[in-house]
Amino acid sequence: MKVLITGGTGRLGRTLCKLLSKTYEVIAPSKKEMDLREKNVIEYIKRSSPGVVIHTAALTSVDYCEKNKMEAYLVNVVGSFYIAKASSLCNAKMVYVSTDYVFDGKMKRPYHEKDIANPVNYYGITKLQGERIIQDIVKKFFIVRTAWLFGSEGKEDFIDFVLKESKERKELKFTDDHIGSPSYVKDIAKAIQILIESDYYGIYHIVNKGEATRKIFAEEVLKVKNIRKKIMGVKGNDVGFIAPRPYYTVLSPELFENRFKVKIRSWKDALWDYLKNTCKD
Repeated sequence: MKVLITGGTGRLGRTLCKLLSKTYEVIAPSKKEMDLREKNVIEYIKRSSPGVVIHTAALTSVDYCEKNKMEAYLVNVVGSFYIAKASSLCNAKMVYVSTDYVFDGKMKRPYHEKDIANPVNYYGITKLQGERIIQDIVKKFFIVRTAWLFGSEGKEDFIDFVLKESKERKELKFTDDHIGSPSYVKDIAKAIQILIESDYYGIYHIVNKGEATRKIFAEEVLKVKNIRKKIMGVKGNDVGFIAPRPYYTVLSPELFENRFKVKIRSWKDALWDYLKNTCKD
């Protein structure tokens, strides 16, 4: 079976390419080969004739999307329409990778799949529009909402930033008023493989268990690496964010776990595994 992956150089995309190529014929077109803003995306995918399309490509910088709404719309909405249309024409299963930012952050408990989506920034709006397009066009779809991805080798992420800051600054500052679900890309990729090998279509929240602020996440990184640095908690408004952020977007993976009889580990266990088995300084 052929699996076509968009965003193959991104954090999740490259992890999926490495994992799935062990079992399937993986196609991962570059941006030059397949520009999401162009309609010829449909013909490219039709010629490739994949059995599964995994759509990870997107503009994900929240502030960039807020400043560049037309570009965000073209990539995240129009691009998703083209991918969905092509997947439908090929009768392929489609995985659309979405985000916790489709929620407004007002919940006091982890979000479930049936909770009402109500994004507070333009990035979240475009991703929710993408979700609705996929549901309207594709019969065999999986929408995977995930969050705070870390652990893609060769691709810088929040962990790299924390370690870099720990070398350059005496005192570190990270936000303590936004709470989410740190998620290890290898665990998310394995879960996506389980999905594409099934016919249980629908929306799934796939994240590592537990919750954290960026401050708590950074503290755990330093703890694993045995680095002693003081971290000061700051508010998101003090950091200079352009786009508003939802304050609480923890996701519950309960539906996925129950349906597929698997257990997803905590983000702390995943973080320790990642850092102990890589050579990050």
